[in-house]
Amino acid sequence: MNRSDSYSRLLWVKPVGLDPSSETNLKGESVLLGSVTWIDEEIFLVPLAIGLTKDASLGKLMAGLETDDKGAFKLEVGAVLPIWLPDLCGQRDFAIDIPVGDDAPVRLAFSNQMMKLRFKKADYLAHILVPRYHLEKFLESEDLPEGFHLEPCKTMAAARFTVVGADAEEALEKNIAVCQDRFIHALNMALESHLELATNESPILAARLDLGNFDTIYITMQGSNPKEAGVAPYHLSWYIARSPREYTAEETSRFLALAEGTETIGDARRLLNAGKSLIESASREFAFLQIMIAVEIATMRAVYGLLKRSGVSQTVLNDYDSELKFGQSLNLHLVSLCPPNLKPDKATVGRINWGRKLRNTLMHEAKFSATRQQLLELHGAASAFLDFLAEVERSTGEKGTEEVRT
Repeated sequence: MNRSDSYSRLLWVKPVGLDPSSETNLKGESVLLGSVTWIDEEIFLVPLAIGLTKDASLGKLMAGLETDDKGAFKLEVGAVLPIWLPDLCGQRDFAIDIPVGDDAPVRLAFSNQMMKLRFKKADYLAHILVPRYHLEKFLESEDLPEGFHLEPCKTMAAARFTVVGADAEEALEKNIAVCQDRFIHALNMALESHLELATNESPILAARLDLGNFDTIYITMQGSNPKEAGVAPYHLSWYIARSPREYTAEETSRFLALAEGTETIGDARRLLNAGKSLIESASREFAFLQIMIAVEIATMRAVYGLLKRSGVSQTVLNDYDSELKFGQSLNLHLVSLCPPNLKPDKATVGRINWGRKLRNTLMHEAKFSATRQQLLELHGAASAFLDFLAEVERSTGEKGTEEVRT
């Protein structure tokens, strides 16, 4: 084919490479990736708002499952990725152990052989996940309605976790959030490895995945009988407890101002927002650094502005600018320079000092240990602290060197 223009020509093509492997490498590794899974699209699990309970008349989830001989269940979490991962040396199915922090490795199973079959039957919508090597036999044995749609999935991944509880429902409810977090964390480790080998590929792949990348997380629970499994699609974006969120009139006005460019978001606030996003993608070290950079930028600017407004000359500020340290500015200068009726909250500063010390350990010793909950608390403290600094700026009667909302 000749290359003479700066735009791409378009062709009708028939997908190739869809023939199934003669065997799978995932026996014993995954329920979702090695068997046919029926999903009723009109029934799915959703998380209740924390603190709410359901009435006993609603019954128990997966009530028929019994624990194994160790008193535990196997919880499997899976999802179709938004990307294709390459086969591993010709293996379309493979499983690898991926270290996740100081905890035990997560064993991720991957398959490039999954198909999704969509159909409507008896007035309900459903889809079926089926490996290609089972597809022909499955289509011969099942009485499917005419007009079903068959499509290849991108790479599908799954991980299995051992969980305990008084019953399957309790084991699932108490562990699903942690297992999802570890699953996403492991996926991002695999994605990072792929990006190192994908430097010449286009389009550019997302650097991080989070739960927002998936419409559905698939869940299976197994107990004493490995041939019995409770299966459910888990929709994270729906809540029984309340209707979907709606912007208030004030929020709508601000959203439009931001989207249309009449109001801007300060760089410190952008970093803080990025940190929250990275928490959701289980990229804890990166999330943590974004949050701490945001706080340091905002603190140093606030102290610089307060010194200037207190009468320190620009020449002196320029001479000492590089000598202003974050710790001193946060704990000494800010406290002494703020108006008497507007001082930093001690608990908030304490949380930020915790982050400051942790950052030093990460930067100088390459050691990091912070839970998701600790990072969420740090993000909340940082957000409140930036709001406080903005209030200090307003109360001292002068706009600083950046936007009012830092």
